[in-house]
Amino acid sequence: MRATGVQAWTWLPDGSLRTTTGPLPAFKVDERTGEFVFFNALAAVFIGWTDKRNQGPESVRYGLTGDALDAADVYAVRDVMSEIAVDIPWQHGDVMLLDNTRAMHARRPFTPPRRTLAYLCL
Repeated sequence: MRATGVQAWTWLPDGSLRTTTGPLPAFKVDERTGEFVFFNALAAVFIGWTDKRNQGPESVRYGLTGDALDAADVYAVRDVMSEIAVDIPWQHGDVMLLDNTRAMHARRPFTPPRRTLAYLCL
């Protein structure tokens, strides 16, 4: 698991797995273009992933010091992400190819039922 960036893992009593990664860079270089790209799940983890394995703000720290992030800074990042977001008007049977290093992906709240199939590849 260490080859994927996971530094530690713990099996929880309910059978789920808690992993700790990092430090991971907030930006990476796109190998094809040489451009710096914002490549991380900062806003999703900090704001939206609170459950028995993740405690939102406690799950994301500064890599060098371990200090907590300023919530106002993370919300500012989220606001910029919202401003530049593009909603795709999905229709039954649609297929999308997305380069995850060039464009973030997310989803808006929805009313079930909804079935989405996803595949990740290199």
